Amino acid sequence: MARKIFAGFMFVLFLAGIASAQEHFGIKVYPGAKTDKSTESLCKEFKRGTEQIMKTTLKNVIKTPLKTEAFCYRTGDDYKKVVEFFKTQKAVEALQVDENPKFSTAMFCAPGMKCANVGEGLFVNIYTPWYPDNTGKALMKDVVIIIMQTKG
Repeated sequence: MARKIFAGFMFVLFLAGIASAQEHFGIKVYPGAKTDKSTESLCKEFKRGTEQIMKTTLKNVIKTPLKTEAFCYRTGDDYKKVVEFFKTQKAVEALQVDENPKFSTAMFCAPGMKCANVGEGLFVNIYTPWYPDNTGKALMKDVVIIIMQTKG
């Protein structure tokens, strides 16, 4: 019986290790960050907005339709701690990091400023506080992380 419990415990630890090592586009997901209905709603809005910008504003620059993939997470950890984690990622470099008591934001892009919101590339955006949709009704006070890639 003790062996079965030990084997089950080891399996759970193995699965936890897999979950903590999750990544998208070569960018590791912040440890302990979770996804839920609010982050899914935000991701849908963010993706739609980026695709709209590329279709209208950048239509003369981008000749081929780009596919957009986005993943959104949230964490209760400190904004500075989250930003420092992404500064260690080799797949992205910090483009902008602003800290303000009312609104803090950071943007990381692929090296060479290949940002997903201005054509083919990838980025990580970090915000606190944030809105899960464009209604502006529910203000979330934790940290949200958006990992997005656009490619042709």
